[in-house]
Amino acid sequence: MMPEDAYISHKTSTRLRVRVPSRRRDAAWFARVKERLSSLSGVDAVNVNDLSGSILIVHRLAGIKPVLAAAKKQGLFQITRPDAQNPVTLRKGITDGVRTVNRRVTAVTGGQMDLWDVAFLGLAGFGVYQLLRGNIAAPMWYTVAWYAFNVYMKANAGDVASE
Repeated sequence: MMPEDAYISHKTSTRLRVRVPSRRRDAAWFARVKERLSSLSGVDAVNVNDLSGSILIVHRLAGIKPVLAAAKKQGLFQITRPDAQNPVTLRKGITDGVRTVNRRVTAVTGGQMDLWDVAFLGLAGFGVYQLLRGNIAAPMWYTVAWYAFNVYMKANAGDVASE
């Protein structure tokens, strides 16, 4: 079996996140990866997300080379792009920004609200304001923004909700 092309999306001294875009939504393949990598010496946990094509490896190894070598040897995946060269796509950039703002809103409100609550209240409040001003018939910018926001959230539900 030929290993799949993959790239490192994040790493620390004890965690490694690998993305395998070609296998997104292939639950059986990710289950096999989890089973095989979990049995490696020094690997404490393997979490997979087939929707995002992500493998999170929690380890207590001195480096990641043994894990990557085992994955390649077993025909699972091989790193074909160094992590420093990962392209930042528009979707990834937006998702990362939304996550950052969401964390800040949650922190500022002491966990009482998140970004989605603020967006809802802001858009609903502006809608009421427009009604009070008599702007009833014309579709406003917030209508289009709300639709765009909903399309974005539905398209990225697994990515945004996972963190």
